[in-house]
Amino acid sequence: MKFSAKAITAVTFIAAMGVSAAAATMEEQSAEQFKSFNSMSVTESAKIVTPTPSYNTLTRDIFREVDACSILNAQFIMQPTIKDALSMLKPCLDGVSKMNGNAQITASAVNNGKAIEIVVLGEKNEAAKELVRGALAKRNNQVFGYPATAVVHAAEPHAASRFVYADAFAGIQACIVVDAKFIMQPTMKDALGMLKPCLDEVSKSLNAPVFAEQAPNGGIEIVVLGSKNEAVIPVLNSTLIKRNNQLFGYPAAAVIHAAVPH
Repeated sequence: MKFSAKAITAVTFIAAMGVSAAAATMEEQSAEQFKSFNSMSVTESAKIVTPTPSYNTLTRDIFREVDACSILNAQFIMQPTIKDALSMLKPCLDGVSKMNGNAQITASAVNNGKAIEIVVLGEKNEAAKELVRGALAKRNNQVFGYPATAVVHAAEPHAASRFVYADAFAGIQACIVVDAKFIMQPTMKDALGMLKPCLDEVSKSLNAPVFAEQAPNGGIEIVVLGSKNEAVIPVLNSTLIKRNNQLFGYPAAAVIHAAVPH
């Protein structure tokens, strides 16, 4: 059988068209598959949930996470004394401390017993301070009706006592006289006389016998009786440091004496 040149050309053209159409179909299928795959990738990506922190320092209320802090939300008929306020605050701060790597957190009275300062020891504990500050902000920066602030202090370079920033005289009515201003310096006898009611209350507060006597150098010694009460000395040292180691204008120091045998 013989074919003309025109017939051969027509067959070749039709064949070429078939290949081209097939190629186009394959390209379209490939494009659809790519489109489908790309769409699936986007869909799958949308299912990936990025974890978000449940708390942050702006919204977290650390006091609500500690059972002992629930007393901060109590309503009182009368405002607690500053001494009672600090006493009720202590278990709360101990709980906050445990939740923050046992950071040392204490509270003391400032502004002549009219405000409360919560101190976090150690600059590395800045985050703990911010949590306390945030919790205070949610309470209008008040604790038991007293203005309250949170600060951080560098820890002592030596084996620091947790009482470095404590004030044993704070909140004790009989100790207000210690910070009074006098036109003339009291005599040593008068100074010791004014200290006695103060230290009687401090003894009850610290559960250790504490009294004052004249030191050999002419200053005042705050004496803690009983070697078992050695832990009280850092509290008294801190109390005196807040007053430039002076009481009524006399140099003052805290010492411990063995209890008198009986």
